[in-house]
Amino acid sequence: MIGNINKDNCLVNLGLIGVGRWGRNIVKTTSEIPGLKLICVSSNNLNTKKFIPKDCKIFPNWRDLIDYPELDGVIVCTPPKTHFRISESFIKKGYPVLIEKPLTLNYDEAKKIYHLSKSNNNLVMTDFTQLFNLKFIALKESLKLVGDIKFLITKTGNYGPYRKDTPVLWDWGAHDLSVLLSLMGHSPKKIFSKKVKENIRRNEDESLWKINCVFDNEIESTTLIGNMMPRSRKIGVLGSKGMLVFDDISTNTLTFHSNWDHRDFPSKGGQTIKVDSKKEPLYCILESFSNLIRRGINNHWSIEMGVEISRLLKECSPQDLYDMKFLN
Repeated sequence: MIGNINKDNCLVNLGLIGVGRWGRNIVKTTSEIPGLKLICVSSNNLNTKKFIPKDCKIFPNWRDLIDYPELDGVIVCTPPKTHFRISESFIKKGYPVLIEKPLTLNYDEAKKIYHLSKSNNNLVMTDFTQLFNLKFIALKESLKLVGDIKFLITKTGNYGPYRKDTPVLWDWGAHDLSVLLSLMGHSPKKIFSKKVKENIRRNEDESLWKINCVFDNEIESTTLIGNMMPRSRKIGVLGSKGMLVFDDISTNTLTFHSNWDHRDFPSKGGQTIKVDSKKEPLYCILESFSNLIRRGINNHWSIEMGVEISRLLKECSPQDLYDMKFLN
């Protein structure tokens, strides 16, 4: 069976569909992981040769990868509206597939991908990179410090990127919702979104959004995301004993603020918690994907989360945003 290698030390050969900004990061990272080799890519970019290994084959049409010899799995890194038709073809052929988030821009398509993966007994992962961040894992391992969780706050954004093919709410929201679901262990029972700011003069989506969730036991969360703010990636977990703060931009990535009881990030101070961050998040997820292929494991929790986040984003998306602009 394709992808069912089941040998501890064998080389895993991957194909990549899409060599844009994030695709180039994937190319670079695959070259750093032992036992992993990028053997073919699909791209129409004439500069692709500059970014890939010399012996890596380039195909302008992604369908040409389906029957490429020695291919053990594929990574789909194309605009989200194309994810379903590409992943569907590879899943039906038995290839393990890693799909960039969001899984799709269509909840029905997300469910179809999930059912295809199950009916074909096929490994499908969603690239929720931050959940593989060793700093975030250290945050989860330190949750006992805060006591009973009372409130969560996240803030993620930058100036850009500006995309015509993906709404900001889905592009940035998928990351932060994955963080919230991972921390809480379940979905919110209520979710709301509100556009805070936008630049209507730009053809691409440039906006800021707030997402509010209500979880079991009336635990609430607030999230600010978008591409109209200084670079930020912060998580705060407020509990009965204080707040844990993860700040991926700060030199002190993880801090505990004893007795802090405000629903906002502390401006300074806190007890620094040591974090092992030798591996970048993308390295960790690609390493995990290749190890699952190598061991012949055909299921992963991230596909279920990808479907659920598609449902949540659909539920909190304004209908005019969700419909014609990005799906056609």
